[in-house]
Amino acid sequence: MTEKNDKALKKEQEMNEFNQRCDEYLKWRKQKAAEFLKQKEREKCYRCEVEYDGAGCVFYLPLSDDIVARVRALNEQIDNNPNLKTDHERSLAYFDGIEKIGEDIQIEWVEQWNAIDVENYIYLYGFSVHTFDWAGEENGRRFPVSACLTDEEYVTVLAHLLHQPDCSFHNLAFLGPELKAIHDKLCDEIHHKDFSENGDGTARYCENHDYAILMTELREDAQKLLKQLEKKGETGQFDDVKELVVW
Repeated sequence: MTEKNDKALKKEQEMNEFNQRCDEYLKWRKQKAAEFLKQKEREKCYRCEVEYDGAGCVFYLPLSDDIVARVRALNEQIDNNPNLKTDHERSLAYFDGIEKIGEDIQIEWVEQWNAIDVENYIYLYGFSVHTFDWAGEENGRRFPVSACLTDEEYVTVLAHLLHQPDCSFHNLAFLGPELKAIHDKLCDEIHHKDFSENGDGTARYCENHDYAILMTELREDAQKLLKQLEKKGETGQFDDVKELVVW
């Protein structure tokens, strides 16, 4: 009986040690992914209320530093103008100012600029949609699309790709609740995107095609980071658990 208890205790200790190593491995991967993101050059996309195709719409759009500075200056001027006594007067001044600033923004399809919130911005990352049933294309056709990820979501996916570089986008749905939630969010966003070519004039959506989503930018970033870590000799310290970890 004592021998059985000793074996059970030893097995439990080994399992605890393995779980601890897995936790350390995940923590290390997320740390490296976060450090990579901190150094990554990214373009902010700001919340813009515009007129497009005769309707009011909200888009997150990239704006130059000059445009952002002018919007901030406009907000400050309105806040500090004693002649603007009512919310209505301030709104009119803001709308007129944004309209003038919009004349210098080189986004041709915007018909009118109604509001720009420079404190509300997101980062977009590059993905690809590969359609399998594109007319006239034997092997289908691939289109670039962009989708939003929070910093935490980006780090989570990149950390997994450090462990499993060949992981497909669709496999994320089977790798635990955190990665599945990110997969589902991206699926919903990309499924409803218009991925038509510029100037084509025809809207195209995933709902009309059989398609796959590819993590284009994230995969490229994972390869860059892996090469950096290999060069520094940091990739071998978790070889004892790599083959057994799922995510």
